[in-house]
Amino acid sequence: MTDEEISALLRSDNPLVLIEAPAGCGKTYQAASYAREIAQNLHGEKVLVLTHTHAACSVVAERTQDFRRNVVIRTLDGLIYEIADAYRIALGLPDDVAHWVRQDSNNRHLELASKVSSFLAANPMVCQVLAKRYPIVICDEHQDSSPQQEAAVMSIHNGGAKLRIFGDPMQAIPGGQGQAAAVVQIWNRWETLKQDSVFGEMETPHRWNETNPALGEWILAARHILRNGQSISLNENLPEGLVLLNAENGAYPGQPFRLNPAANNWAPINQHVNRDVGMLCLAARGASVSGLRSTFKERLPIWEGHVRSRLEALVSTFENEPATKDAQLDSFVDFLQYVLTGFTANFVARLKQECENPSPNPGGTIPPQMKAMAQLIRDNQGHVGYANAARHLRHLVENGTQGFNQIRVDYPRELGDLIQLRKFSNASEGLAEIMQRRSLAHPKPPKKCLSTVHKAKGLEAQQAILFACDSSHFQDNLAKRNLLYVALSRATDRLTLVVSQNHPSPLLNMAT
Repeated sequence: MTDEEISALLRSDNPLVLIEAPAGCGKTYQAASYAREIAQNLHGEKVLVLTHTHAACSVVAERTQDFRRNVVIRTLDGLIYEIADAYRIALGLPDDVAHWVRQDSNNRHLELASKVSSFLAANPMVCQVLAKRYPIVICDEHQDSSPQQEAAVMSIHNGGAKLRIFGDPMQAIPGGQGQAAAVVQIWNRWETLKQDSVFGEMETPHRWNETNPALGEWILAARHILRNGQSISLNENLPEGLVLLNAENGAYPGQPFRLNPAANNWAPINQHVNRDVGMLCLAARGASVSGLRSTFKERLPIWEGHVRSRLEALVSTFENEPATKDAQLDSFVDFLQYVLTGFTANFVARLKQECENPSPNPGGTIPPQMKAMAQLIRDNQGHVGYANAARHLRHLVENGTQGFNQIRVDYPRELGDLIQLRKFSNASEGLAEIMQRRSLAHPKPPKKCLSTVHKAKGLEAQQAILFACDSSHFQDNLAKRNLLYVALSRATDRLTLVVSQNHPSPLLNMAT
């Protein structure tokens, strides 16, 4: 559909409108301009805009700041928290809902959403009150909603609110185990929504208008090819700005992907990486990003995104009262080995030894410093001690202290957030506060950086380089098709694919 047709569909009297919005086709512009227009004509009511991340909230807020009195922007989790807090007695929840969730955040976010969606379904009067307050509800990136979140939104719609949904099931890229099955479920829910709504699909690749329109058209065509279960041809009709380079995995079997600088393909790859432009260097897995970091070192820092998954796991051990000191130490060591390269088994063994049985006068270069870290942990049990120990270790690394000059910090922001926790009496509340501050600051990646495709979602750069386009990283299933499409759509002017000839991805047809 044209932009004008999409605009008219949003402003129609249809109670439920579903817009499929491929990357770069102007979804945020359409959603924000619609919200602004509706907000001008409201008297007491509000437009409710629901997103999935605080970063997305910030983007919408910038576009609607002139009408912020009439536009309420929330994450879906934030809305569920508000409803749960207001009706916590009926839901059987404690007074401090947030603390209850933090005690087992992995499972209780889902449990809370289930409780709220079931409560709304059983109490239509509550939904009617919410619909009167928010007569227009706009959902952004709806493909990332859980079934429980979707049910809560639909209950408000059933209470009388007009609902406008934007999403793209091709950009659903859940991580972890079972991602292929999860994407199938997302597609099924999307098709059900299409049957129950008035549907429109955006088709104009605006992101590339001023940079490389031919590349934009090619990426949009690639989306349809992947969606239809076919492979993308890389041997004909390639647009200017699409570059193919060959590189094979130089790692030992079972090890993360690594480039071999001694190979013949190194010079052209290095030439592309050295270009002085905004650049996202992408890989499908975090381990592959770490392998690339070991090759490019400081030239390509890692973009850490807005989520601190390893820190959240560490904080959960601090908040879990039955957790033993050994469990906390193990979690701390796992954290360090994630954010650092070079914190080897020797460091781990010595730190654990000094925590369990301090030696009186340790000799050498490493043991005295491990003793100092262990002492900081013992002096302040819990998160403060570990944060102080991490601060001491970071100081050693940054100053190139003998014995520590081979350690490299790959995730400085995550390490820094742990260190900041020493200022808070409660680790979980401190992490929530730090994350809130980060969201309000709306941090952006460095000009040139490494990133997983997952963390690059929503970002764009003049040039994107996708490494490890091989059968290991991009198998033929719906989840990997989505992942490949998200990666392809990050570049605005120049897209470089580093492909494998020995182990080609079935999603890319390189036959001549």
